[in-house]
Amino acid sequence: MTAKDESGVSACADAAWLVAALESSGVTDIVISPGSRSAPLAYAVALAEQSSRIRAHPSPDERGAAFLALGLIRATSRPVAVMMTSGTAPAHAFPAVIEAAHAHMPLIIVSADRPYEMREVGASQTTRQVGIFDTHVVTSLDIPAGLSAFEKDQRGRPPGLVNRVQRAVAQASGAFGSAGPLHINIGFRDPLTPPGDFEVPQLAPSPVGDIRQSTPLTAWEDVVDPHLPTAIVAGADAGPHAADIAEAAGLPLFAEPSSGVFGCAHWIPYQQALLSAYGDQIKQVVVYGTPTLSRPVSRLLAQARVIVVARSEHYPDVAGTVAQVVRGLRPAFECADPAWLQTWRLRARKLARLYAQTPVPDGIRVARTVWQAHVATDDLLVLGASNAIRYIDLIAGKPTARPRVFANRGQAGIDGTIAMTIGLARGTRTRVRALLGDLTFLHDVNSLALAGDENIDLIVLDDHGGRIFQSLEHGYAASDEIYERFFAVGQRIDYAAIAAAFGWDFIDAQTPEDLPDLAAPHRGRRLMRVRCRHQDIRDQLNNLFPENIQKL
Repeated sequence: MTAKDESGVSACADAAWLVAALESSGVTDIVISPGSRSAPLAYAVALAEQSSRIRAHPSPDERGAAFLALGLIRATSRPVAVMMTSGTAPAHAFPAVIEAAHAHMPLIIVSADRPYEMREVGASQTTRQVGIFDTHVVTSLDIPAGLSAFEKDQRGRPPGLVNRVQRAVAQASGAFGSAGPLHINIGFRDPLTPPGDFEVPQLAPSPVGDIRQSTPLTAWEDVVDPHLPTAIVAGADAGPHAADIAEAAGLPLFAEPSSGVFGCAHWIPYQQALLSAYGDQIKQVVVYGTPTLSRPVSRLLAQARVIVVARSEHYPDVAGTVAQVVRGLRPAFECADPAWLQTWRLRARKLARLYAQTPVPDGIRVARTVWQAHVATDDLLVLGASNAIRYIDLIAGKPTARPRVFANRGQAGIDGTIAMTIGLARGTRTRVRALLGDLTFLHDVNSLALAGDENIDLIVLDDHGGRIFQSLEHGYAASDEIYERFFAVGQRIDYAAIAAAFGWDFIDAQTPEDLPDLAAPHRGRRLMRVRCRHQDIRDQLNNLFPENIQKL
């Protein structure tokens, strides 16, 4: 076997140049799954890791690998590459690509491919990989095999394709507009093993930076009507400016747990119950992020005057009622009547006292325990996209100095929650506590194998299936038999055996009160299954929207 293919270009040399181009573009973490066609990438990544230039994260499962990368992106705020072989492998990354697209995250998918002549001829493990992610990526590159694509020119300068890669990574990182995923498809011809002189070039940092022109902030008084009772709404990934502007303007802040400002100074807890009762008093809303969690917020956005602070051309306007879209606001200071904010705070305090005497589902009791531990520690919190995040939104009452709460809310799916949690813990080297439902857990159970020495608590609400639908119209429309079979889809799983199989410590809590002290110092990986009663959840949730709330 020779070191180069018929064109005289080594597949491993092209892989090495690609790794070097990614590294020069700010990529420090590469998640890679095993495969034969992708072997040149594996050799190049291993060589780059030996020189401490990147961190490699081998993963046996492309789907989990891609969500692990999302966790690393959240931890580092840098682009992360996921490398995989050909065939169905790229398709396994599709859920994470969709999540990254809607959450504006620079996820780089690098898929190995057969050379051009082996495509569309029935060769093994070939499919149409080019364009597989369609409009869900901000840009894509198809790098041909063996065409000297990465060879240096006669003066020894880096090849032109390096600049193409650097530009693509910059685009994925938001240099020219909205951030989002990038797909690089690269063909390799045999041989797929490295030559004797194999090395990964070291390139200067990418000259392609953030070349966007700074957008001047719109003055608050130019878009916000001072005569209307106003609130700030912070949806998923809203960011700290939502809290800053609420504090500067003296306005109430209604925030989702994954907004980044849930629990901060002007945050009004119990937003679902309070907005259900008093939402019609709010006549104007300034929106940050993407509100996706609750119907009371959706109703508010449909009936009030709405100003959206947009970070991309894709801004929330489900009801089609947005009056103004701006890139940023320069706040007016103390522009609101102080009594307006205090009214909402007083209502929240009275509702907290009422909730202390209200029977709630077991899952909410667990959520209270988890939130109390989060407030008491400097740990990170991950919430599953089903009932877990809604329970926290419903009953979290105590504010926290550092509201570091994460969730996959780009598409609000349960995909990859465990993998994302592991990536977040690995990237931050911080203890992470995750609250998720039993179906969310089972949906990503194989990702337990991705864990290493991270410090993680996984708390699983085992209420025998998907109980989120009980709080929706299906909880009323479906018979018990249809609900249990087609909506709950409850599973009987030996959690202890799963924990043992993947090397996690296991705690079986028969009731929410059997959980250990979650705020106590602990090292290692723990899986905690909490048995939760699943009957009467709908009625108990309705108790959180009391009829006498108007008297608060």
